Amino acid sequence: MILHRMRNDFHLAVVTIFGAIAVIGISPFAVYRYYSGNNLAAIMDVAIVVLISAALAHAWITGNARRAAGFMVIATTLGCIASATVLGLAGLFWSFPTLLISFLLIERKKALAVSLFTLAFLVWHGRAFDSRLEVLMFLVTALVVCLFAFIFASRTESQRKQLETLAMSDSLTGAQNRRAMDQELEIAIKSFARDHRSFGLAIMDLDHFKNVNDKYGHEVGDEVLIDFADIVRKNSRKMDRFFRMGGEEFVLLLPGVDAISLRSICDNHCKNVERHLRCRDETITTSIGAALLKPDEDQQEWLARADAALYAAKNTGRNCTAIDEGGVA
Repeated sequence: MILHRMRNDFHLAVVTIFGAIAVIGISPFAVYRYYSGNNLAAIMDVAIVVLISAALAHAWITGNARRAAGFMVIATTLGCIASATVLGLAGLFWSFPTLLISFLLIERKKALAVSLFTLAFLVWHGRAFDSRLEVLMFLVTALVVCLFAFIFASRTESQRKQLETLAMSDSLTGAQNRRAMDQELEIAIKSFARDHRSFGLAIMDLDHFKNVNDKYGHEVGDEVLIDFADIVRKNSRKMDRFFRMGGEEFVLLLPGVDAISLRSICDNHCKNVERHLRCRDETITTSIGAALLKPDEDQQEWLARADAALYAAKNTGRNCTAIDEGGVA
């Protein structure tokens, strides 16, 4: 369960790893300082450990890892400042991991602001330094650490977004894939239950697509699928979500529609596909089955009703829309 949540929640994984390392790394210093008679420093270390542990528990209980990450950054920054104030040079060493941690846990611009504030305070306070040269050396090295951390965080975030896009997209058509569809449908169902916002689901299937593959080959068939996806996207609303479910079957998730607008949108897609989709000068059409979400309905039931409507459209003669109007209008 723990590993599953960490694999599927990047921010929770980062917060958990950092929290565990921080607690394990700081706790021995608290014990050492207590037995060395430095009670103030020991109390300070214990406070940092408690705050980080509380943030970590909050992340796991509520699922809000971003808020926990922000709290951890505040706790470690204040701890860093307190350590440098109480311990002098020995406490100043904690500033370097603190600077790095900020860029890993929170948004880069916020991390940069926090880091500059920390450095400005440490330089202004000055207790940890014996000369201006030490101040200058510390400031230069700390700024270099911030620069590298900023670049690393930027590259990491960019690559993570690219990987997420690849994991959620169909490589051929650019539509979102089945995994993304499952997540979006669950979000829609929860939104419907919470806010009573209506949702429509349309399954789109290219008519006689097997004949295209058999007659012209799969490369031409792939071109038809790409063109179809482009046509649907160009004629969809910004709020609509477009998925490739498999083969020549695609799905549109349509927020904020009733039975009338759902039929109008689906009919328009049918007409646009018939008007613009060609394969070697042959017209390619699509059949659409759609359904409004019902109360207390799960995504499998919703998909099944839309799929049944699609079969009805096929049996009616194709190149048309069939609507299951059993949802909330």
